[in-house]
Amino acid sequence: MFLVKYPDAVDAQKVGTYPAETYSGGGYFYDEVLEYRVWKKENGKSLYYAFAKYKDAAKFAKQNGGAEAPVVLVRQNSYVDDSGGKFKQIPGPRDTRYRVECGMAKG
Repeated sequence: MFLVKYPDAVDAQKVGTYPAETYSGGGYFYDEVLEYRVWKKENGKSLYYAFAKYKDAAKFAKQNGGAEAPVVLVRQNSYVDDSGGKFKQIPGPRDTRYRVECGMAKG
């Protein structure tokens, strides 16, 4: 049973089409969920499986030994850069991923 309700991907048709390498970003705020990913090592390679729904990603991770917990790929239409100990709002979009359990607050 899944007690937490996470939003579905904004466009299920695009799930699996985003670049594998994305910034592992900070922040809890997002504008759109792009997809949920489950990473798994297979034959010495790191592969991911993409899902439009968190519950499907979590189920896949649980049923496949060696799979990592789902991460979420989100789009932020602007974000905060906190490098150098100072906070600066950066306008413009970026796609970033982070652990689902960190919390997800719609921006």
